[in-house]
Amino acid sequence: MAQARSVSPVSTIRRRYGVPDGYPIHRSLTESGGSFAFTETAIVDEQGNPVPNGTVGELLIRGIGTMAGYNKRERWEVFDADGWYHTGDRVYRRDGDPRLFYVGRDSELIKAAGSNVSPREVEAVIEEFSEVAHCVVVGVDHPTRGEEVCAVVVPAGDGVDVAELTARTRRHLSSYKVPTRWIVAPGEQVPALPSGKPDRRGLRALVVAGLLK
Repeated sequence: MAQARSVSPVSTIRRRYGVPDGYPIHRSLTESGGSFAFTETAIVDEQGNPVPNGTVGELLIRGIGTMAGYNKRERWEVFDADGWYHTGDRVYRRDGDPRLFYVGRDSELIKAAGSNVSPREVEAVIEEFSEVAHCVVVGVDHPTRGEEVCAVVVPAGDGVDVAELTARTRRHLSSYKVPTRWIVAPGEQVPALPSGKPDRRGLRALVVAGLLK
């Protein structure tokens, strides 16, 4: 009897809703008018400059619809000099579409050889391969690259050919985004949060401790 394929929540959402551009999840932050009530939004790069449509940047918000501040923190610690709140969310807009599409958090980005890598972008590519049931990508400290891209793969069947996965991933992604470390593990060894999302921090700790190889 053929083994049933376990499908991750991320893969299910991507296929069900026809998510564009190869990212595994796009949560529209603004389903109607493209902004929050009485609130300005901006998408900027690391230097604070606005980015064009189709380019991922950090979401900034300001206005009377924005929170007043954090408990026990001064306002200047939360907002910049121009009144913008830096959300840490990585988003973008598409031409002709007023919505914002959510890609991930700054805290999730992997800093590999001076470049930012979105784990979800890499996962989206790898999970399209039929022999992969689930994939979680994390950054692991590396002596020369800062971090390396590590992919933990749950096979859909008896196993996977890592060399073949690497070659096929390279055809879809820039070279610095291709995992340089691969781990094949059963699904029960890959931790998840109560929400069903990957527990990246817990998974990274297992990899660093050598409990997943």
